[in-house]
Amino acid sequence: MKHLLAALVLLVLTAVPAFARIVIADPQGEAGASTVAAFRVPHGCGASPMLSLRIEIPVAVASAKPQPKPGWLMRIEHAPLPKPIRGENGIPQTQRIAAVTWMGRLDPDQFDEFRIWLSLPDAAGPLYFPALQRCEQGEAAWTAVPARGESWQSLKQAAPMLEVRKPAAQAARH
Repeated sequence: MKHLLAALVLLVLTAVPAFARIVIADPQGEAGASTVAAFRVPHGCGASPMLSLRIEIPVAVASAKPQPKPGWLMRIEHAPLPKPIRGENGIPQTQRIAAVTWMGRLDPDQFDEFRIWLSLPDAAGPLYFPALQRCEQGEAAWTAVPARGESWQSLKQAAPMLEVRKPAAQAARH
C-alpha cells in the first residue's frame, strides 16, 4: 500500500509540469498548408494573474495572422524578410509578423486560448514558438527548445511546438 501511494504521488508530481505548460491545442499541421494554432494557457504565473502573453513566430512560417480577443489589446511586431515573397493578394511582401503580444488579464484560476492563423512551410519538422507570460508578480518564459536527441516533453519550460507533417499524398509515396 505504501508503494502504491508513493507511486501515485510521484505520478502527480511529474504530470503537473506537463499540464501547466503553454501548448498548441492541435499541435500538428500539414506542410505547405494553413492552420490555426490555438495557444492554450492553463493559468497565470502561480497565484498571480497573467497580464500579457507574447508569442514569437518562427522565421520558417510564411505568413501569420493573429486573432483579436475581446477585452485584450494586441501588439504585432514585424521583421524584414530575407527576400520579398508574393503575398496572398499577389503584392510582394518585404516584412513578416515576428511576434504577437496580447495584453489583458487572465486570473490564475482560469484558462484561455490565443489564436494565430499560420501558413506553414513546405518542409516537415517541428516549429517552436517561444512564449513569455508576464504576470502581476513575475513571469514565465516558455522558451526551451530541445537539443538534438532530447525530447520536447522532457523540458521544464518548453516552447510551444507544432509538428509539420508531410502532406498525406507525399507521405503515402514514401
